[in-house]
Amino acid sequence: MAKFKFNPSALEQIGRQAVDGFNRQMQPVLDSLFDRYQGQPVDVVKTALAGEWRANNS
Repeated sequence: MAKFKFNPSALEQIGRQAVDGFNRQMQPVLDSLFDRYQGQPVDVVKTALAGEWRANNS
């Protein structure tokens, strides 16, 4: 049977890197949505956000 040691701090670092990468990808998208849909009804913004989310996270 194989033995290995689990390093919790390495897992935390990988998680932080994943979140940072996601933020780098999505922040410009969210900023653009804010600029384009500011003042629009919530239903309009939700539809646009859902479309951008699908386009950028598949």
